Amino acid sequence: MRVGLEKFQKEQYDLLEKKLIKHCERILIKAVDSRSAEKDAHNFTGNLINSIVVGLFRQGELVVFMTPAQEGLAEPPIRKKMTYPLSYYFSESSKHGLDYDQTRPSSYYEPELVAGMRLGNEDAKRFIRSYKPDPKAIFQIVVGYTTEYASFVETQRRTTGYMQTVEWVQMHTHSAIQ
Repeated sequence: MRVGLEKFQKEQYDLLEKKLIKHCERILIKAVDSRSAEKDAHNFTGNLINSIVVGLFRQGELVVFMTPAQEGLAEPPIRKKMTYPLSYYFSESSKHGLDYDQTRPSSYYEPELVAGMRLGNEDAKRFIRSYKPDPKAIFQIVVGYTTEYASFVETQRRTTGYMQTVEWVQMHTHSAIQ
């Protein structure tokens, strides 16, 4: 009797895992769309958008993680993160070339925060691989905006799209597992 119950439970968990992986894909799409839809957002290097990561854990083990470039939702970053106290100028004639968005003939930026000289997608992988999930949770979905300046951009400029993503997840997670 116990073996039959354990087999049934495993089958149900496997089915739920498949649904949650699809839901993680939708969460990532929503996160990228929310960031891209912010009218005042400007992607100089592509690192903030590529630092977004969605991961699924099952009983404390990482099942899958996804980032925008990995899933074909965004181009990879064009250079490492910009950091204080340096200044950056982007144009066709500058040493950096055009910025990630390529929507303005020229861009100038002076970062206000120190950032590690890595790519945003490297931050995302580092974050998700070091994340410690709740050991009591059967499944756990984790969403991270992992550049050092993501919280600054959200609180000061409100252009990461994070809050829209959180609201969307709260509204759609229950129906995703039905």
